[in-house]
Amino acid sequence: MDAVIRYQSAPHPAASGYPLMDVQFIGKYGWAVGAMGTILRTEDGGQHWVHIPLSADADLYRVKFVNENEGWAAGEESGWGKRNELMRHDQRGGYGYIYHTKRRWKNMRIASSAENGRLLFALDFVNEKIGYASGERGFLLKTIDGGKIGKHFPRPEH
Repeated sequence: MDAVIRYQSAPHPAASGYPLMDVQFIGKYGWAVGAMGTILRTEDGGQHWVHIPLSADADLYRVKFVNENEGWAAGEESGWGKRNELMRHDQRGGYGYIYHTKRRWKNMRIASSAENGRLLFALDFVNEKIGYASGERGFLLKTIDGGKIGKHFPRPEH
C-alpha cells in the first residue's frame, strides 16, 4: 500500500514535542497519549488539541475510551534518574500504571513491589466494567469492575 496515497500527514498537536504512542477517536472526540505523561484531547475531530495535565512522568503507550467521557491509559513509570539505557526493563525497576478518567485523569497504581519491572504496553476495554492490560513477560491484568480490582494471570509454564 502506498502510504502517500492512503494517508495525509497531520501536524503534531502537542506543544511539548514529546512523542505520541497511541490515539483513539469516538466520533469527533479523540485522545492521544505519549511520553512523559502526555495526554491530549480533541472535541472537534483533531482540528484543535488540549493538553491534559498529569502529575506524573509516566510514558503512556495505550489509550482506550468506551464513551466520550470514560477512558483509561496504560504505561510505565519513567524514573529516568534510576535507570541506565543499556538495562532491560526488569533490571531497571519501575511499575506499570493505569490511569482512569470519567472527565479528569486519576492515577490507579496496579503493581506492588513484587511486580517490579512488569511494565504495561497494551490495554483494551470491552465496556465500562470489563478490561484487560498486558505487559512484559506475559503479564496480563483483567478487571470486571472498571478498574477497582485488578487480577494478575501469569503466563502458563511450558
